[in-house]
Amino acid sequence: MLQVRFYFCLCAFVLLLTGQQRDSMSAVRLLHDAQVAFEAANYDQALEKAQGALGNFPESGLRTGECLLLIGHAFLEKGEFEAAQQQYRSALTIFQNADGKSAQTAKALNGLGECLTKKNDCERAEDFYKKALHIRQSLFGELHESVADSYNNLANCLVQKGRYADALALHQKALGIREKVLPANHPDLATSRNNLGNCYLLSGNYPEALRSFETALRIRQQIFGPDHPKTAQVLNNLGNCYAELGQRSQAVRYYQAALDIRRRHLGPMHPGVATALENIGDLHFDNGDYIAALDAFRQAYGIQQSVHPAGSAPLASLQQKMGLCYQYEGDYDKALTLQLDALKVLSATLGATHPDMAGLFNNLGNCYAGRKDFARAIEYYNNAEKIYRLAGQGPNPDNALLYNNLGIAWLEMNEAQTALIFFKKAEQTLRSVTTAHPDLIISLKNQALAYERMGNAPAALTAFEHALRESAHADPANKVEVWSDYGAMLCRRGMQHNDTTVLRKAVFMLESALAFADSLRLQLTAPASRQRWLEKLYPVHTSAIEACFRLWQQTGETAMLESAFRRAEQSRSLQLLENLHKEQAERSAGVPDSLLEQERYWGEELNRREKNRLSWLGAGALEEARAADAGITEARQQLSALVHYIEQQYPDYYRMKYSIRTAGIETVRRELLGAGNQALVEYFMTDSVLFVFIVTQDVFKGLRLPYDFPLDNWVSDFRNSIQAYPGASGKAAATLSATYAERAYRIFQTVVAPVQAAVQLPENLIIIPDGALSYVPFEALLSEVPADPQQFKRHHYLLRDYRIQYGYSATQLADLQEQPTETASKTVLAVAPDFKNNPYGLKPLQYNRKEAKEVCGMLDGELLDREDATMAAFVAKAPDYRILLLSTHGQASSAAGDLSYLAFAQAQDSSGSAFLYVRDLYLLHFPAELVVLSACETSVGEYRLGEGVISLAKGFFHAGARSIVATLWSVDDAKNAKLIRMFFDCLRTGVRKDEALRDAKLRFLDKVSQDEAHPVYWAAAIANGDMAPMDLPGSGWPWWWMAGGALVLGMLVVFWVWKRKMIT
Repeated sequence: MLQVRFYFCLCAFVLLLTGQQRDSMSAVRLLHDAQVAFEAANYDQALEKAQGALGNFPESGLRTGECLLLIGHAFLEKGEFEAAQQQYRSALTIFQNADGKSAQTAKALNGLGECLTKKNDCERAEDFYKKALHIRQSLFGELHESVADSYNNLANCLVQKGRYADALALHQKALGIREKVLPANHPDLATSRNNLGNCYLLSGNYPEALRSFETALRIRQQIFGPDHPKTAQVLNNLGNCYAELGQRSQAVRYYQAALDIRRRHLGPMHPGVATALENIGDLHFDNGDYIAALDAFRQAYGIQQSVHPAGSAPLASLQQKMGLCYQYEGDYDKALTLQLDALKVLSATLGATHPDMAGLFNNLGNCYAGRKDFARAIEYYNNAEKIYRLAGQGPNPDNALLYNNLGIAWLEMNEAQTALIFFKKAEQTLRSVTTAHPDLIISLKNQALAYERMGNAPAALTAFEHALRESAHADPANKVEVWSDYGAMLCRRGMQHNDTTVLRKAVFMLESALAFADSLRLQLTAPASRQRWLEKLYPVHTSAIEACFRLWQQTGETAMLESAFRRAEQSRSLQLLENLHKEQAERSAGVPDSLLEQERYWGEELNRREKNRLSWLGAGALEEARAADAGITEARQQLSALVHYIEQQYPDYYRMKYSIRTAGIETVRRELLGAGNQALVEYFMTDSVLFVFIVTQDVFKGLRLPYDFPLDNWVSDFRNSIQAYPGASGKAAATLSATYAERAYRIFQTVVAPVQAAVQLPENLIIIPDGALSYVPFEALLSEVPADPQQFKRHHYLLRDYRIQYGYSATQLADLQEQPTETASKTVLAVAPDFKNNPYGLKPLQYNRKEAKEVCGMLDGELLDREDATMAAFVAKAPDYRILLLSTHGQASSAAGDLSYLAFAQAQDSSGSAFLYVRDLYLLHFPAELVVLSACETSVGEYRLGEGVISLAKGFFHAGARSIVATLWSVDDAKNAKLIRMFFDCLRTGVRKDEALRDAKLRFLDKVSQDEAHPVYWAAAIANGDMAPMDLPGSGWPWWWMAGGALVLGMLVVFWVWKRKMIT
């Protein structure tokens, strides 16, 4: 029995030993497979296999330590630094217990150092690296690859500290060892070359940096292939190098390749993806596409937040860059907040004299310069210059940028001599870097401006000519800047000396700059960036107009006056014109409906997400608003990529969308002025001149009026005195009436009377206003000073002399004439919510339903009223109607025109929005022949240079409407309803829309009391767009005439019948 038991125990022991051996062999195979997966950059698979092997080795055995090391390496490559640190610590404990100074101990120490380096904790990282180096030197001596690894890692720490010269020496030492002990194509040689390239790049030695990166790329592509994260690292660095050299197309190519590889292999939330996004953001920033740059930086920030704690250097660096975007968008408060926050963090983590701090001080200086606080800007610039001197770096483009900024600040403080010194330093610095740096022409241009300020015109001209000779290598945006400033200086000089030769050269330079700038504008992905570009170019337009106009005055060449007119046109409402052309392009260029549907989807999604973010901000929910940023970024990038794809794949679409032919004089005469009874009067305002272009069938003239009067104040007084009148009485009403009369006459005398003196104006006018004039109803101006300002029925309003229509530009009006009309199947859709018990605090409207009902009765229309007047119902039905009447509440936003809105009834289930914003209209299609916005403030809003007033009226033009009747201020519900009913009465007679509106206003004045004849009750409504008559039900004779005629005819018939009976 004992023998049997012994036998079974022996068998069990053998089986157990065999099982353990099998498990151990299986674990060894798993560990090997994990190593293979790691080398192939399959880090998730490497983790899975290494963790599978881990449980089958003894808990404190060396094999377990090896597993932990590999797991740590995989977590490190995935960017999960805390997890990696934990594995390295566990491995270190095992190796130190086994043999405190083994090669494996050094590997664990080295891994901990790498984790801390990634987390920007260089002091602690350096301590681990030195311990690893000491062990390796004691084990292997100096000539060993692991010793080279330690030198390499210590050098990377020195780079983070800004000690580039010391880092370069250590990297060269590591490379020397590796070249002696490793084969020629070993991956560690690529690592050394890559790191040397970084040192050369940061030191400004770009040729050596390129050579090092290209060698590293060749080795890594041979070993790992083109689609590997190790290859992506070098591609990213090559992008950095080309970006510093100003070769942005090359930089984009390398950055995008690196980003694609990292996303495929590392996932979307890896720090390497954040790095690539940050670099792409830098390029967008350099191209002036600040919205796209901000999107890229926000994405990178979101990734880095998951890796680094709040208050860390990588997050602060991105805050700094986001601040720069806001700065260049003109939002200096946001910019300063972000950059000052970054300053606190980076000063603490890097030290106040770290080389990277120089860029931050420079940016803060720029921010204060943007706020016109040049003395404060110079303080920050001087701090940056001090850091560059302490760093002891060689010539660098960043130094040149700083010198240029210092020069500009001193020039703004009228210290041209000091400014010139800095501009020349910038030139010398760039010439030391390369003989053809793209920013060189900016330094030369700035020297020219300093010479001009010093009164040295010959030297200024020479500097500009030098800049032109260097422009072959220049960045496109820099070319535009130099050509523009040169043209502006030539314009000033030509006007000063009445030199037509100089003026012609000025026109050539300015026109060249604008043509080139237009091609650059189309490369910008975000509409907001294109708008900023328009604003930036506005002074160039004004200089070109000034030069052309002066040439016309001096030579009598009508072509020069027409060039000035065309340039004024090209600076107006360009985004509206592009949107109008976009619809035509979609119909004609063969773009598949599926792609257009995707474009619409992402456009609507972007709009929805941005409105949600605004709602969070309005509610004070800052965390939720920040969380919404990622969704906004995604939608914007999806939309941008889709639009770019459509424009690339369908060139006819691109050509038709952007090839806007500016209306010339012959186009104006053919399309707009009819048979000679109409004139176009177009205004264009600069800081010092009011230009007026007057076109009739027989005359084309220009006026150059000194803009030395406070027009903004006059218009403000004019509008305020009108809008405040309904709530005033007695002396206050008399004062307001007197103010209105005085301002209405003064504006007339200043901007209209000179036109009347220059040209015999016909009765019908097209007004293209500019600046503050965009908020003035010219019909309410007074051509005579009234004897009694409160006798409103007797005032000689311009309305009595002229029929007036408005336009955003002559090109917009001509385009409307040329584009085919989409004929809807139904006549009128009227919307009249009553706002009873609404949750938004909007007061109920008493007369809007009566107005809408009567118009529907006249024209056999459909009425959406009360709770049926929802936005969803309107949007669904509106495309089917020729006329849209919206009798509701409106609210303009002078700060953000896209957020002006019309109010609708809230849906009974509370689903959907009750507000239709201007930004919503950009995505909708309402091809109505006429839209009547019988609501408050529908033709006013934010004023943007180059685009004009961003209003609800303009929004409906974006949606495809052909003509709009809209309001310039808050209107009285009852009286405006009465005026609109009269307008439709007149429109049914078959007259033009502007004529119908004028007739309605004159009838209103004739029928109301003296007090009700005040302009507040009738002058707010203005007509814009295509004024052609409409063929409406019952057109011809007004309905009341027809009814009266029928009544008279009926009475005659009765009388005739009665008389026949009497005779018989």
